[in-house]
Amino acid sequence: MEIANTYGDYTRELTEKIQNGSNLSYRKESKQNFTADIFKRPSDFKEFSASYFHQVYYLMYRLFLTSLRNKSLVITRLIIHLFFGLALGIVYQNVGNNASMTRNNYHFLLLSITVLLYTAYHSHYVTFPLEFPIVKREHFNGWYSSNAYYSSLMIFDAPIIFVCVTIFTTITYLMTDQLLEINRFLILLGIFLMTSYVSQALAVMLTSVLKLEFSLVFGTYFLLPVFVFSNFAVFARDTHPILKNVFELNFFNMAFKGAVTSALGLNRTKLPCNEVYCHFTDPKKFMNYYDCDVDLMQTFHLLLAYYAICQMAAFILIGYRLKYRLT
Repeated sequence: MEIANTYGDYTRELTEKIQNGSNLSYRKESKQNFTADIFKRPSDFKEFSASYFHQVYYLMYRLFLTSLRNKSLVITRLIIHLFFGLALGIVYQNVGNNASMTRNNYHFLLLSITVLLYTAYHSHYVTFPLEFPIVKREHFNGWYSSNAYYSSLMIFDAPIIFVCVTIFTTITYLMTDQLLEINRFLILLGIFLMTSYVSQALAVMLTSVLKLEFSLVFGTYFLLPVFVFSNFAVFARDTHPILKNVFELNFFNMAFKGAVTSALGLNRTKLPCNEVYCHFTDPKKFMNYYDCDVDLMQTFHLLLAYYAICQMAAFILIGYRLKYRLT
C-alpha cells in the first residue's frame, strides 16, 4: 500500500480489494505461482499457517513469559485476596458458629461475594482494553485467530483465579469459625469460584465493546444493579411483582443465597448461644426470614449458564471488532 500510494491515494481501493485484511487469496496465488511443486494442492492452504492448538499453545507461552517478566499484576491480585481475606477474617472473627452473631455471618458472606466480584472484574476491565490495539494489529497480520486469542486468555487466567479464590476462602473460612465440614467448604469455594469466573467474563464482555476511556468511567457502574437487586438492602418479597423476576435473574443474588445456604443450610443443627437470648438460634428460622434457602444444584447450573452466556457474548464481540477492525 505504501508503494502504490506513491502513484496516488489508492488506500480505499486496496482495502476494499483485500476486504480489510480478511481476504487472503493473494497468499494462495503466490503459493501457486512460486511454489507450485511444493504445494500440489493449493486448496488445502489454510488462513493461518499454524493450527488452532499451536496458536493457543504459543499464545499461552507468551502470556506466561509476559507474567514472568512483569509479575506485578499476578502478585497484586494474590496480595489483594490475601489482604481482604485477613481483613474480613479479623473483622468477622468467630461469627460462623455463634447464634448471637448470625446477622454478622450474613454480612460477612455478602462482603466476601462483593470482594471476589470486584477483584475479578477490575483485573480485566482495564488490562484488556490496553492490550486490544496490539491484538488487533497482530490479528490483521494473520498471526493468530480471534478464537485462539480468546481461548488462551481465558485458559491462562483460570488457574490464577482459582489460586486467589482458594487462598481467600481458606483464610476467611477458618478465621470466621465456620462449621468444619468438607462438603460445606467445597460448596462455598465452588460458589466463590463461579462468582469470580462470571465477573471475569462480564468484564471482558463489557470492555470488548467499550473503549478504554469509557471503560474506566462506566465500567464500575454496570455492577451497581447487581447490588440493588441482591436481596440485601431490600427483600424481593417487599418489591413490586415485576421486579421480583429481576431479583431471581441476578447472578449476584444467586451466589449470595447459595453462600448463605452452604453456611447455614443443609440441615444444620441449632447454633450455640452465648447471650441471654438469641433470636436466630435455629438456622432454618433465619433462612426463612431472609429467604435464603435455595437449591444449590440449581444455583450452580444458573451460575454456569451465566458464565457461558457472558463468554459467548464476549467471544462474538471480540471477533466482530477484530474482523471489522473497530477501534
